[in-house]
Amino acid sequence: MVERARAIGLSFASVISPLAHISSFVRLGEGVTVFPNVIINTGAVVENYSILNTGATVSHDTKIGRYSNINPGAHLAGNVMVGEGCYIGMGANVIQGRSIGAWSVVGAGAVVTRDVPAGVTAVGSLRGSLRPRRS
Repeated sequence: MVERARAIGLSFASVISPLAHISSFVRLGEGVTVFPNVIINTGAVVENYSILNTGATVSHDTKIGRYSNINPGAHLAGNVMVGEGCYIGMGANVIQGRSIGAWSVVGAGAVVTRDVPAGVTAVGSLRGSLRPRRS
């Protein structure tokens, strides 16, 4: 839908809560939504059309791919890579240097201790509980 809207000349505004704390050394894309009490630290990149919901934290040098949704209270440590279209559930934690593959889902409260491949749903403490997403 975004691509269709852009094709007919529409543009998207970013919406940033005044209660969010964003380093001046962060790059935010077009159409990004940042809710209250979000913290985004130095060197982070949030690509187009992503949502950072209430109380999410994004640490240094983390990259969030376009169309991603970081839900309330999720915490991304430094140097985390979140692929395009990812859904990070409420209260999930991703440790330093891990990557989440494109179009993957990390369940609410999950603890990501290793890389998550593209197109999977990951739940719990991720030491081996990955399964392919069903269409």
